[in-house]
Amino acid sequence: GGDRWSTSSGSLSAITAIDGSQFFGAQDIDGTCGSSAGESLTFDNVSVNGFTGVEISFQYYVIGYDNGDDVDYEVFIDGVGQGVVSLIAGGTGGVSSGGWQTETIVIGTATTVGIRLDADQNGGSDYAGFDNFQVTGTAGSPDPVVGFDITSSSIAEGNSGTTVHTVDVTMDIAP
Repeated sequence: GGDRWSTSSGSLSAITAIDGSQFFGAQDIDGTCGSSAGESLTFDNVSVNGFTGVEISFQYYVIGYDNGDDVDYEVFIDGVGQGVVSLIAGGTGGVSSGGWQTETIVIGTATTVGIRLDADQNGGSDYAGFDNFQVTGTAGSPDPVVGFDITSSSIAEGNSGTTVHTVDVTMDIAP
């Protein structure tokens, strides 16, 4: 019970949004959310053409991930996967991040970048949160920031199939 792979307002166990009022939350995502192989959150490629020093960053918070509970990601540069990176590998007694942690991936120069987050977790008392997905880079002056804003959605336990989570991309350029 308690399956969740969706935006969360308020809290999920001890996890609350690090910035604003929402984050993407995960609990007991062992198949009733749509896939027995876990779940994925995919951000489409965004143009970073003409930018240098490009980085992708996001924040994560994990509580109680035990054997078989994992969080991985793969970055796509110019449409090509760069290989899966293990972010959290669950272990005996449960692995926790000890609060919000920041993952930063240095890209350098590219035409497009994207990222896919994969999670597999099978216990009702294990939780994860993800927030503040950003692509940053330098295009002369000023420094632009491309951010991802996840819109609200939810999946009722027992539903099968595919659910699409819409992601709005915004670009703010400081004056």
